[in-house]
Amino acid sequence: MARTVASRASRLTRWAPAAALVALLILAGCAAGDEAPVPRLSPTTPLDAVYAALGAWDEEAVAATPMQEEIASCMNEQGFEYIPIQPATAGPDESADLSPVEYAQEFGYGLTTYDELSGARGDVDEAVEDPNAETLAVMTSAEREAWSIALHGDPEPQTQVPMGEPIPEDLLGCEGRAMLTLPANAVFADPRWKAFDADMSLAWDAFHNDDRVAELIASWASCLADAGHGPVSGLGDPHGVITQEWIALPTDDAGLPLLGPLAELREREIATAVADATCRETVGYYTRSKEILAEYQQAVIDAHQAEVDALVEQYG
Repeated sequence: MARTVASRASRLTRWAPAAALVALLILAGCAAGDEAPVPRLSPTTPLDAVYAALGAWDEEAVAATPMQEEIASCMNEQGFEYIPIQPATAGPDESADLSPVEYAQEFGYGLTTYDELSGARGDVDEAVEDPNAETLAVMTSAEREAWSIALHGDPEPQTQVPMGEPIPEDLLGCEGRAMLTLPANAVFADPRWKAFDADMSLAWDAFHNDDRVAELIASWASCLADAGHGPVSGLGDPHGVITQEWIALPTDDAGLPLLGPLAELREREIATAVADATCRETVGYYTRSKEILAEYQQAVIDAHQAEVDALVEQYG
């Protein structure tokens, strides 16, 4: 089993906020295989509850001053100037109470609708001025690229990292390395966590190979085909098709998508996401798959209960 690490130097992630990388670091040990990304993180399964108890979803820590200072130190060591950015004030998440279908109707998969989704989530309640803008403005394109690579990581779009192996620092950049210094992330280097995570990865594989899940996916695929969005085989197929179209969008001189093609893709994205979510709801995928996954996760937690309790006590 391998993790795909997507760099923010790629088009796929150039608009993503820093919190996306935190999610990558947190969830790297339990990647969802062919599952399409969930709209948002929430403690809804036994494993989610463990992460929550460890404080691993404290997104406020992402922009905290100590982490920004760590980024600045890392950049300075590599010969780059970086001025720490003051944390933004997050607003209320207006998308949190939406059902999957309602979420899809509003935001699709969150690709062409990223700006609206970011606003609805309250990612930035107050505008934050980047003190590095002036420095970047006087750089040559080659200097800006080198600065960006140092900050965000390896420019290759995707890199496969075997499960259980640490993510190479050159893929993370100074941002990722600084995030690894957050107290909530220290647990992932603990041998007790690695043993727990290895068994949880096996449970995840067993979940995906469960005949009950296969039946749910087959019913979902049939529903999508009837709705004119087939054929599909894996849960991530509809999202993947839209993602590839998004990556291939023509851009202007500033690297931003042309408005006409973007609007057309937005319409297809929302229609596809709504059909996807509606079919999952119709066949009972959301409820039943969560129940099945909880069975596997709880079995691993029960087997490692003493270690989990000790980890929460030490790092939570």
